[in-house]
Amino acid sequence: HPSFAVRGPEQIFAAGATPLSVNGVEVSWNAVPGHSYTIYHSTSLTSPAWTYLGTVRCNWTTGYFTDPDSAHASGPTGFYKITYVP
Repeated sequence: HPSFAVRGPEQIFAAGATPLSVNGVEVSWNAVPGHSYTIYHSTSLTSPAWTYLGTVRCNWTTGYFTDPDSAHASGPTGFYKITYVP
């Protein structure tokens, strides 16, 4: 499972992305309960254009987001950006 570091206002935390057997990708990260995070996708880390996928409010110490786009699971390269919503 790929993982990467994400920097938030409270901490630096790790995130991972797992292709699902049915459809899409599940993205997970260490979260602060009660806080919201916005998820984006891009095929390039240097691209100024990231596609907004959604915003989730986390109730636990792990945040989850399911990206239903199966092309993101089967594509040669893809990146997720998770941003803290103040």
